[in-house]
Amino acid sequence: MSRNTKGQIAIEGFTTLAVILFLYATLVFMTYSRDAQLGEKTALMDRRDACLAVQSSVSSVLASGNGTVFEFGLSSKDTAYISGNRAYVGVENAYACSLPAAVPDVNITSGTIRVSNLNGGVRVENA
Repeated sequence: MSRNTKGQIAIEGFTTLAVILFLYATLVFMTYSRDAQLGEKTALMDRRDACLAVQSSVSSVLASGNGTVFEFGLSSKDTAYISGNRAYVGVENAYACSLPAAVPDVNITSGTIRVSNLNGGVRVENA
């Protein structure tokens, strides 16, 4: 083999290695990107579930009548703000849902939440 042939093989080897490393880096980047998107979607779904839990409990308490009290747990990573007939769950009100009745404004933190029907009015509070 001549010197030119050895040099050409080395250049082709480096080029092949560079292409393989580029493809590997692309796959790693795509995997991390999908993981980040999945994490964001999971957090949104958790907020949605918490908002629907508030909505469902208000509906149940209204349907059950005066004196009904219902308690449920709100995840430690969730906070909620209720204003009128809207509930907002998450950081910067990331998920909103409608409530079947107007509720006095309240901030709810994680833990046990109590929803009660007193004299035809619904009240939501930390237990």
